[in-house]
Amino acid sequence: MRASWQLAISNLSGRKGRSVLLVMAVALATALSVATAAVMGTIHGSLRRAVGQMTGHGDVIVRHRYGDRIPAATLDMIEAWPQVQRIAGRFGTAITLQNTSGKQRAHAVAIGVDLERDAALNPIALAEGRPARSDDEMVVDQFVAEKLEAKVGDMIEAESGGGFDLLTGLADQMLGYRRTIWSRDPGSGGRVLFRIVGIADRPRLQILQRPSAYIGIDRAYFLAGLVGLFDTIHVKLTDTIAAEAFRTRYEPQLPPDVRFQTAAGLSSGANRALRAMRLAELVINLIVLLSSAFLILTGLSTAVDQRQRELALLRCIGATRFQIGMAQLWCGLILTVCAVIPALPLGMFLGYLITVEHADALTGGFAPDIRGVGTAVAATLLAGLLGAVYPAMRATRISPLRAMSARAVPTASRGVAACLAIGLVLAAAQPIVMGLRLPKSIVVWLYLNVGIAVTFIGYFLLSVPLTVVLVRALGSIVARVVCVPAQLLRQHAGATPMRHGFTGASLMVGVAMLVSTWMAGRTLLNDWLANVKLPDGFVHSPFPMTDGQWQRLQASEAISSLCPTSAFRVELQSVRFGATDIIPPHTLFACFDPRQFFLMTDMDWVQGDRDTALRRLEAGRAVLVSREYLVAHGIGVGSKLTVLDNVSGPVEFDVVGVVSSPGLDVAVSFFGIHRYYADASVSTIFGTRADAARYFHNKTINLVLVRFRPDLTDAEALARLRADVGDFMIVGSARRIRRFVESLYAGLLSTVTTVSIAMLLMACFGLGNVIIANLTARRFEYGVLRAMGTPRSMLARLILAETLLIAAVGALLGSGLGVQFALIDRALMRRLYGWHAPLHIPWDVIAFGCGVATLMALLATLPAVWHLIRVHPRTLLAVGRDG
Repeated sequence: MRASWQLAISNLSGRKGRSVLLVMAVALATALSVATAAVMGTIHGSLRRAVGQMTGHGDVIVRHRYGDRIPAATLDMIEAWPQVQRIAGRFGTAITLQNTSGKQRAHAVAIGVDLERDAALNPIALAEGRPARSDDEMVVDQFVAEKLEAKVGDMIEAESGGGFDLLTGLADQMLGYRRTIWSRDPGSGGRVLFRIVGIADRPRLQILQRPSAYIGIDRAYFLAGLVGLFDTIHVKLTDTIAAEAFRTRYEPQLPPDVRFQTAAGLSSGANRALRAMRLAELVINLIVLLSSAFLILTGLSTAVDQRQRELALLRCIGATRFQIGMAQLWCGLILTVCAVIPALPLGMFLGYLITVEHADALTGGFAPDIRGVGTAVAATLLAGLLGAVYPAMRATRISPLRAMSARAVPTASRGVAACLAIGLVLAAAQPIVMGLRLPKSIVVWLYLNVGIAVTFIGYFLLSVPLTVVLVRALGSIVARVVCVPAQLLRQHAGATPMRHGFTGASLMVGVAMLVSTWMAGRTLLNDWLANVKLPDGFVHSPFPMTDGQWQRLQASEAISSLCPTSAFRVELQSVRFGATDIIPPHTLFACFDPRQFFLMTDMDWVQGDRDTALRRLEAGRAVLVSREYLVAHGIGVGSKLTVLDNVSGPVEFDVVGVVSSPGLDVAVSFFGIHRYYADASVSTIFGTRADAARYFHNKTINLVLVRFRPDLTDAEALARLRADVGDFMIVGSARRIRRFVESLYAGLLSTVTTVSIAMLLMACFGLGNVIIANLTARRFEYGVLRAMGTPRSMLARLILAETLLIAAVGALLGSGLGVQFALIDRALMRRLYGWHAPLHIPWDVIAFGCGVATLMALLATLPAVWHLIRVHPRTLLAVGRDG
């Protein structure tokens, strides 16, 4: 073992330049993986903290199923139950705050609480000051205090109504997108003065909460012009009953559509999001592992090729095969350990920067996932060992006699043919699996745990025969472009197809990520969003719309027609999209008046027709479904859907039409109507308001679709509508929704582009390693050429020509791999969600990715070229080792 260790140290120290480049490449990849784990852990901590803040010391929370308010009589009924130890209700309303000592204003949600009861159930963590004890006192969170430039003791004037920031989720916040919601409850009670007595240590986490001010519940009623209602009721149980048992026993006694929600229920949506993030982290770690293993394999294989004479001499003086093989494994392990040492703090620092950048969303503070960080480090160490296995096997098989004349042996065609055959089989494995009618869960498992790795390895092996083909097909063209002898270029590049091929394959990862993501994003924006049928505008109320608000909206002269709608979660019997527990089990039931809806919405009918569907919908117990139901489950006209409901029991509906997206589902998701504490839903069925009231007791209106008067522009209609309804509702246009979706995906694609370029940068370190190895192996040849009068520029152009061929290998492989992954994802989405769109290959993105890969490869080559043209021929003819 000691001899193997010494051989490994001698190998790496004798080639310091290349060893450093390999370490830098692997360190960059590991740092990306560590940063991902750090951010994931921070997000987990923030979600856990937010859920804890929601539940306080209570065991269950009482909520209305459709976000409506709960009568005070419900609290009195629950309080009488023997297992209830403490109980307190909360009432929220939108308010505008102004610091009386200045002009600073802030919009927030006033959370009205019973000052005595709530303090025992939901104690507020204070950064400074004390809790409110009287009706003229207020506690604000840190965000509100900053906006008002207020401190403890300041006087604040509050009035009903106002705006507050609302984000659909943490992803929006991380990508920097923000929307503002405007709301006012009816019957505003005027203005009220409060004194700030405390500042809550509760930075924003927009996925679960809004900027808040805590006041006495009587003052909240006064501001809202309402009384005797609660938004939530918090319950602390005695030790004699568990929360789930209490829920099972007493929930049937609650009024219709009022539900108990336990802490486990509150965290279920967050846990699903975390599981999805874990899968993303797994994929990132897998890509990093494979990329690092390929780089180390290429680097050590290159070293074995160059050291064949040295290894043969070692064998001649008594070194065993085991010692030489173990030396290669030690090399891989040493390289990865040296990469992990700087990568760990660098990845942590990158994760910390992301946390600081989004501190208002990641409120749990910097809390890296130690297990995830350990997994990233373990993956890197495993990559080092895996990457060293093949070089170790080659080193042990070196024959001393043949190694002395290794440079005279032509490249074996058997190895190239083997790479071609095995590569084709592995690259085609995933498409073949997708074509089989396997269960969805098995398909997803195979894709995540086997398919990605197998496809990467297949394309990696295909780089070898592709190099041979490109050298023969493009060698003359490239030689003519850079003005070098074509025969000389083919001899240099074709002599080591594995070395050049594997190096080119390291460039494919970044190009593939770029192409696959942009291909999916372009398809979504150009086909799905372009075909969504949206009405002219929307009016949304964050709180249930009252009769007075509805009448006021109907009287607006800015609109020619309107359609009241609502959306709520239901669960379908035996129908579920997706295949894993990261997908919520719920479906949206979007309800509307069908006659008004058809008049103002232009839908594409995949199955059925407008007149028949209208007649069946008005008759009752009929629904429309989106095209995804037909594609994923074969549910079309004539099918039946059973909706599960705890109050009415299972309700069977007839499917009377299959339509493309009518825009209502998009609008519902945009305004977040159905979102209850990150517990989202997938898919949508469309029914009538009459059925929603009859079977699900839902009569609320929280979204109204409107059509503007034809003689008004959108801007004029929106201005009039806002003036007519006041600031108690949100008024927006279809164009606004489209802009938001487009900006969201633009940010996502920008982020992926940055990561892809980082992966290309990592690969360029490996490319520099190979270029240096080539220069070292051919120093004598370059010296002879220089001694015969070959100009320095000729040698430089020769190396650049080889680099162009290597870059071409990476660009072609990356483009093919990216397109294949996009096609597989498209097939997977079709099977899981029924989502189908025409195929669009982003040729401009492919050209951009290939251009960036080529440019970065050339830049990585320049240091070696600069060194070569400055070296004197006598030095090149001398036998030596690179430093």
